[in-house]
Amino acid sequence: MPFRLTDVLPQWTQPKSAGDGALTLAAPGNEPADAYLFDPLDAAPYLLDLSENENSVPENYREVEKRPDVLVYTSEPLQEDVAIAGEISAVLYAASSARDTDWLVRLSDVDEEGNSIRLSDGIICARYRHSFAEPKLLEPGQIERYEIRMGKIANVFEKGHRIRVCVTSGAENFSFPNPNTGTDLATETETVVARQHIYHDEQHPSHIRLPLLPKNR
Repeated sequence: MPFRLTDVLPQWTQPKSAGDGALTLAAPGNEPADAYLFDPLDAAPYLLDLSENENSVPENYREVEKRPDVLVYTSEPLQEDVAIAGEISAVLYAASSARDTDWLVRLSDVDEEGNSIRLSDGIICARYRHSFAEPKLLEPGQIERYEIRMGKIANVFEKGHRIRVCVTSGAENFSFPNPNTGTDLATETETVVARQHIYHDEQHPSHIRLPLLPKNR
């Protein structure tokens, strides 16, 4: 069941299990939410270590995506090349058991061997979902809408490759894990394990926006 792409492609569909969902263009229906536990003391790694100046190394997230705290949504193999260029963004409908947390959305290009190469990602701290100037904590369990900017890229997804979107709440090596407590991020020493829900139904159509290039270019 799916996550959706727009402009080019799909929405997201419910995973059959954690890390096994669909990315589709089909309209959302009455789909149950997906869930995972986010432990700030065991956050998913971000493979690009900025301290080591690894900007030129393509990161393969194939193993990271097997973690139970990473939701994975993948398209069917492409029947032809798909070219994109421009701003990438995602709309995420999500709820957390915590007063504050982080959400990360990642776009990858998956080859025929199953290697999942990161193209772009974006992360947002829930308390800043409306404004950086006026942070607002979450009501546990309440569904919120998040706009997540993922930068500008250009890429050709080759025929036979698949498009993948992942959702998680940690990016170890890239950002300090959110403690989920809703207190001061700079001084908090305690952490809380959060139960996270991602929605992709008709009322909460989570999706990623991809800027598709015309085929004649």
